[in-house]
Amino acid sequence: MFKTVSGFKTNLTKPFVKSTKSESRSAETLPPLPFKLPLDVGAPRILVIGAGSRGCVYANALTHPPPNVNPEDIVSGVVVGVAEPDEGKRRRFISNYVLKGGSAKADQSLKTEDGEDYLEFRDWKEMITEEGKQMINKVGVDGVLICTLDHTHAEILLSLRSHHPTVHLFSEKPLTSSLPSLFRLHAALGPQLPIIFSIGHVLRYSSLLLTLKKLLCEDEAIGSIIHIDWTEPVGHWHFAHSYVRGNWAESASSAPSLLTKCCHDIDVLMWLLCSPHYQEQVETEVGEEGLRPRPTHAGTPGRGIRKKPHLPARITSTGSLVHFRKRNKPKKAGDATNCFNCAAEQECFYSAKKIYIKDHGLSKGWPNKIVSPDIEDLSLPRDYQKAVSLLTNVLTQDYSTPEDKGPGKSYYGRCVYEAGNDVVDSQVVTLSWDDEGEEEGEQQAGYSSKSATLTMIAHSEAICERRGRIYGSRGEIAFSSETNSITVYDFASGNLKRINPHEALGSGHGGGDFGMMNAFVGAVRAVKCLGWDVHRAQKEWIGADVEECVRGHAIVWAAEEARVGQKVVVWGDWWENLVGEKKDT
Repeated sequence: MFKTVSGFKTNLTKPFVKSTKSESRSAETLPPLPFKLPLDVGAPRILVIGAGSRGCVYANALTHPPPNVNPEDIVSGVVVGVAEPDEGKRRRFISNYVLKGGSAKADQSLKTEDGEDYLEFRDWKEMITEEGKQMINKVGVDGVLICTLDHTHAEILLSLRSHHPTVHLFSEKPLTSSLPSLFRLHAALGPQLPIIFSIGHVLRYSSLLLTLKKLLCEDEAIGSIIHIDWTEPVGHWHFAHSYVRGNWAESASSAPSLLTKCCHDIDVLMWLLCSPHYQEQVETEVGEEGLRPRPTHAGTPGRGIRKKPHLPARITSTGSLVHFRKRNKPKKAGDATNCFNCAAEQECFYSAKKIYIKDHGLSKGWPNKIVSPDIEDLSLPRDYQKAVSLLTNVLTQDYSTPEDKGPGKSYYGRCVYEAGNDVVDSQVVTLSWDDEGEEEGEQQAGYSSKSATLTMIAHSEAICERRGRIYGSRGEIAFSSETNSITVYDFASGNLKRINPHEALGSGHGGGDFGMMNAFVGAVRAVKCLGWDVHRAQKEWIGADVEECVRGHAIVWAAEEARVGQKVVVWGDWWENLVGEKKDT
């Protein structure tokens, strides 16, 4: 029997408030909001560092929420400033996002006699000067989004914690691009951080993954999880853009591709198989803002639900740079190093002409705005020739020797077989768990042995459309973000059920971009306006703490050690050795 469930709705507003065990809800019903937040009053004021692609995506999520999301489920926030060295990007960001949306219009305290009061910094370091701190205090910044290049995240996080200790922080993933820096952050942020902290593990907030989490960890739709087979198809030309020609091509100047591309895939596997997941009995009480939840602290785990992490036992990994190497260069290309003077260009599907100008349509969005940010100022199709000229001027740039390339410089017209890249384009990671927590001869649910594999593959048609299968003791689940679908097969009944989660329109990562920003401003607002303590807001809105973020990143580094060293990493020993070393230094 086959059953289809369309429009399955996840709790976009508070994704990490669990249903109660006593209600025993099915997959099609989720708990309603226990209270309504006051609209626009006290909307968190957010400053964005970095007006590049991700900074604009998150600002857009705050100022232009998806049209098919219930307005009562949207937590209002207002962007009050930006720090960005590129004048064009800064100007466009201010025009598009700063003091935009209903929250800004409703909050009259943002208006001054001279007009609108917002913050504009040419460098994030201006924010930690005395003048910068005074300006931030005057405007009343509640939270900062760090959306800069990976290697800058740690420095900015540590500086803001020191100079703006009460400001809530969000960092794009990864937290940092090195293992020593990760442990410095771990020590500095600590287990009891007095502010809201979130990281750009956007997959957790997509409707597809929230639905999958509920099916596995609350409904136990397939019993105990035995194995997860997870695939991240990066996309052949997307990998060429970002990891061969782009910012993340070289591990020395960036980081391994498993970290820069798949740290949130590892995070999801740990979220599903390791992280605590419990159902908390919730009553309600009446406050000034209406009904609000009052935890009874009677939360007891049901079957398949963990109170404490179930840590993996072993990690292995294999992979290498398989294709984007000089030996695979077409013979017809000869000595050409740029697509615009290459004899093989017309037959090559990695041609920069095809990727940026022809096959994917000449647009002002990604990836063209990465190649030439000024293209966003043009109007298409009217300025088509100007756009082609802008792109061509950048794409024809080239270099003769590696020394001529310059650090951090990207050449998007460069031959993908001559780009000097070294990050892995095909990798498999295997995580294994042992049985844990037997009581009176019975295995505690959620702590049985299990395994997971992550396949990161560059050479795919799909672009970042995760897919996979999950095998359980009572059934099997298949999922695809490309079709936004989950199928559940039950061994006992033979029934097959298809679920299509409700997806926020216009929000990337299956609605995760909006969901993640909604969760961050929701947590900030709960602390600011409702008097919640930080721990509660962190748990119920963000759903993860610093320890969990650091652990997920550390798993990536352990996998890289396993791959490079061609060995099995025993997680407990590896972690204890590293933590011990840090304590001794």
